[in-house]
Amino acid sequence: MGNYVGKSSIVDPRSNRPQPVSCRLVLAGGGDKVTYTGRCSFGAGAMSMTGVFAVVGGKFQAAMTSSGMSGTAVGVRRGNAISFTSKGHTTMGGAARTVSSTLTLTGGTIRVDFVATDDSTGKTTRGSIPFVKA
Repeated sequence: MGNYVGKSSIVDPRSNRPQPVSCRLVLAGGGDKVTYTGRCSFGAGAMSMTGVFAVVGGKFQAAMTSSGMSGTAVGVRRGNAISFTSKGHTTMGGAARTVSSTLTLTGGTIRVDFVATDDSTGKTTRGSIPFVKA
């Protein structure tokens, strides 16, 4: 549990230039339930996220909300890592987008990988943001 920070860059499909991304996550709780809140800032935009990871019936599950998109995911364990993958639809920058993301917890680190596809143009924004404990 604690505070995590992440920094990376994503390529803006409109300008085809990299944009810095800066994120923070706060994890609280323990045992069978961990909650998180966070925020990422990029270019002229930002997004917030909240969620919970829980062990239910011996299975890892997650429920999350992120800037108008919400969903659930079942965790998949591979070695000492647990990954949660979700997919949904949202509006970003006035455009409808399909977003898929995977949040992976490994030891004391967190990584978020995502792809956002503009539904009308097909252009994609991809990113991978590694988090470390602050």
